Amino acid sequence: MHIIYTTHEYPRPGRAHGGIGRKLQILARHLVQAGHRVTVLGLGAADAEDSDQGVRIREVQAARGLPGVRIFLNRRIVRRAIMQLIKETQVDLVEFQDSYVGLMPLGLPVPVVVRFSNTHTLYAAKLGRKPRFFRSWLEKRYLPKAFAYASCSAHVADTTARLFGLDHRIIRVLYNPIDLAEYPPPDVRKICKGMVVFVGTVYWVKGVFELMEAFRLVKQTHPGCSLYLLGRDQQLPDRPGTSTMEELKRRLPASLVDSVHFMGHQPRATVLDYLAKAEVFVLPSYSEGHSNAVTEAQAMGKAIVFGANDAAAEVIEHGVSGLLANPRDPADIAWQVCRVLDDTPLRDAMGLAARRLAETKFSIDVLLSANLDFYETTLAKWRDGHRVQGASRNPAKKA
Repeated sequence: MHIIYTTHEYPRPGRAHGGIGRKLQILARHLVQAGHRVTVLGLGAADAEDSDQGVRIREVQAARGLPGVRIFLNRRIVRRAIMQLIKETQVDLVEFQDSYVGLMPLGLPVPVVVRFSNTHTLYAAKLGRKPRFFRSWLEKRYLPKAFAYASCSAHVADTTARLFGLDHRIIRVLYNPIDLAEYPPPDVRKICKGMVVFVGTVYWVKGVFELMEAFRLVKQTHPGCSLYLLGRDQQLPDRPGTSTMEELKRRLPASLVDSVHFMGHQPRATVLDYLAKAEVFVLPSYSEGHSNAVTEAQAMGKAIVFGANDAAAEVIEHGVSGLLANPRDPADIAWQVCRVLDDTPLRDAMGLAARRLAETKFSIDVLLSANLDFYETTLAKWRDGHRVQGASRNPAKKA
């Protein structure tokens, strides 16, 4: 089988990437190891070729110009690149992430799959905000034209189906995979007492302002604890040009200055080192489809305090494999963090349960076969549909 993944976010040396790129890299590498071919196609500053453990990476030069015009030009560029790959070698299937559906060309000679994480329309609806007209229009026009769908969680599948008029029963739930071979076995001896770690984009949607207030409350009863935030900065949506990180620092009380550490974007090895030392991992997000950061914390056997949002119950069983807090209530976030800090047996038991969940539900060893079954089922339906269409157009041949 030869699959094309269309994304600009595939991890490359020297480039920042997010959860979409990371999950695709894990899946692509293991598909190659299983004997399949994978090509990652993205737009870039210039035409370029690269490889990653057998995964072929092709970048084509993106169009320039006004955004409204550029998206249509880039769709043509993507279509030409896909058709060129089809001519060069057999391609069985093309997959788009929902955030790139505006680039999805129509009428390809192979099935097109869309994988849901969080469409712009869905994200705006969950946050109670009005979506941008053009992005929402693109999603509503092109997303329903895909041949098959997968989703990172049942919640995202059901909500996306409702927003776009899809039958939720045709959407396959495929959680974001994690490669446990990249994570050392949990070791409680490495834990630094009172160390609280946040990993994610430093942005209001991740609950960082509530986290600051929650940490102030935690410090009242745990004066020796410290908070480390690892992740890239983001501008505030209602104040363009204003850094979220700088705004957090500006609001930080003098009593917390020495206890809150803004680490910025860090190499993967550094992130894993901080996770190994963390007593509590905290991510009080307002909205998540399936957080890669939480799954990484589970793989590291961490006690997790997660925002009680959307798909949270699919990822964490409250009180067993982690704790869920109201992301808009600093007092609740603080209370759940303190529960971990005050109860070492609970901390360790939740960490072990989190690791087991990563092994049984989110490991690529489990999810590779599920993804392959999805692709094979999609191809079988595509071929059957084309046989039926061919027979109806040529009834004499059927006899």
